[in-house]
Amino acid sequence: MVFSLARAVADQSPIVIANADAAPRLESGLFGGRLPSEYLQTRLFDPGRVDGADIVLSVVHGSFFVSPFVAAGLIWWKRRSLFRQYALATAITFAFGLVGFVLLPTAPPWLSDPDDVTRITHHVLRDTAGVSLGGDDGGTVAREGFWFEPNHLAAVLLVLRSFGRGALAVGAVYAMAMSYSVVYLGEHFVIDAVLGWVVALAGWGIVPRWIAKRRSSMARTRTGMNRHHEGSVTSLFQKARASPTVPSRAASSPDP
Repeated sequence: MVFSLARAVADQSPIVIANADAAPRLESGLFGGRLPSEYLQTRLFDPGRVDGADIVLSVVHGSFFVSPFVAAGLIWWKRRSLFRQYALATAITFAFGLVGFVLLPTAPPWLSDPDDVTRITHHVLRDTAGVSLGGDDGGTVAREGFWFEPNHLAAVLLVLRSFGRGALAVGAVYAMAMSYSVVYLGEHFVIDAVLGWVVALAGWGIVPRWIAKRRSSMARTRTGMNRHHEGSVTSLFQKARASPTVPSRAASSPDP
């Protein structure tokens, strides 16, 4: 809930460290003065006709909203011992994303450069379902963070590590398709996708080490406690053996 609220008010944050146009300016500078979204749409998108590729990529992008939960269900079902790792890694990626929303809020390409980049998902939904996202009709949306939400990458990475080579191939294709779709559809910048990968990898790098360190610490604590308990028992036993036996009063008193 905090994550969603932060997205909604990100452009009103009093502690931003860059203006909303920082991302498009940086991306344009890196790619010869043009946004990659503009370049792809100019060559591949026809505003007058939505084709199958546009629909497929829109579905891939929309799957972000369900893939983390699907991954969580699969992990709970098949690899329950890794569920804690998944939950912690996802929490870390959300935390990094929250920092990005608050410190570096920015507008997506279709909103920052509406003359050259369109919101293709808007066209897809309008032409196939009669639904408008407000992307080309003057509607307003919440600002995005400087990187797109990367927890679906964390889910993919866990699947890659836990379900074998088949999942490796499927997960790799899905992750690359997601990264491509957010740029082509005008939803995010290339630097968003790159930072999303970095954040996801950081989350998956931090969590296993933290869990291993915590387990090692707990094991050392238990070992120390066991040794202390064993030493105490041994000391008491040794003291009991070393103590002289005191005869009972009845046995030591003479008969009348």
